[in-house]
Amino acid sequence: MSSSLSDSLPVDLQQTRLRLLRMADLRKFQDYRSDQELAKYQGWSAMSDEAGEAFITNMSTVTDLIPGNWIQLAIADSTTDLLIGDIGIFLEEGRTFAEIGFTLDRHYHGRGHATCATLAATRLVFKNEPINYVQAITDARNISSIRVLERSGFHKNGERTIEFKGMPCLEFVYTLRRSQ
Repeated sequence: MSSSLSDSLPVDLQQTRLRLLRMADLRKFQDYRSDQELAKYQGWSAMSDEAGEAFITNMSTVTDLIPGNWIQLAIADSTTDLLIGDIGIFLEEGRTFAEIGFTLDRHYHGRGHATCATLAATRLVFKNEPINYVQAITDARNISSIRVLERSGFHKNGERTIEFKGMPCLEFVYTLRRSQ
């Protein structure tokens, strides 16, 4: 667990690559992050090109997970290296767990990319951090994300009702524990 995150990237798993975001990704990033249907279950909102540039500039220099902060990695097609989504990783302050969340351009749904990215991200976190588990939280209506998490080995271990985007929402909490 002593290698840095940047030393571990890129990671390829089948047809999917995790890598740092880069400025060449801006147009694709803005395209899928502006998709209202895709944003329905996401905590982020569309951003201006200037904000997108600043975000990508910041994420392109990430070298490690930072306790108490989210980082975003690019999800790319491993054959073309074209950006098709991103995956966020949050490292809890005490380094006991991490949380992940993923966004995939709708044109790439149903091809296994989200599952591969989730598997690659959890392996990366377990390799680089002494955490006990990775969690993911999803809207109970987001059947696609639930399927991705279950295919990736996560187990539902809780639910909670919150207000999300001004409406009551039932969320499911999934976890994947470090292998003993």
